[in-house]
Amino acid sequence: MTVVLVSLILGALIAFYLTRNYRYWQKPNEVSYVDGALPRFSNILSVICMKTHIADFYCKIYKDNKGHNIVGIYDFTSPALIIIEPALVKMVLQTYFSSFVENAVHIDKESDSLLSYNPFGLSGEKWLNSRKRHDIDIGIFQHATEDPV
Repeated sequence: MTVVLVSLILGALIAFYLTRNYRYWQKPNEVSYVDGALPRFSNILSVICMKTHIADFYCKIYKDNKGHNIVGIYDFTSPALIIIEPALVKMVLQTYFSSFVENAVHIDKESDSLLSYNPFGLSGEKWLNSRKRHDIDIGIFQHATEDPV
């Protein structure tokens, strides 16, 4: 009897932990969201089971939510935001880009030394230095194309 009771309590705690954020996009706000999140697998169960390619998954979300500027999904147990409106994407990438220092993709330097220097795989101070270096390169390129000699 005690084992069953402990198992039920433990199961309830695990279920609560895995679903604690799954009402995040249901709160009263202006964000449309993809419904049908499953505990621990979120919205991407078909991608994990290899029934759908990740590009097709995001393409379907994009097509289903064409009338919205942004869409909320769940990245495993965390809420994530997909920006659909091109003008909003441009504003985020130009104005608020420095706010996105942490990256969800972490690449081991020893396993892939070339890709580990890619700005999409860097975080923190390394990302900031790479960003500054690319800003300088892009600025020089823009000046070269704007003012032909």
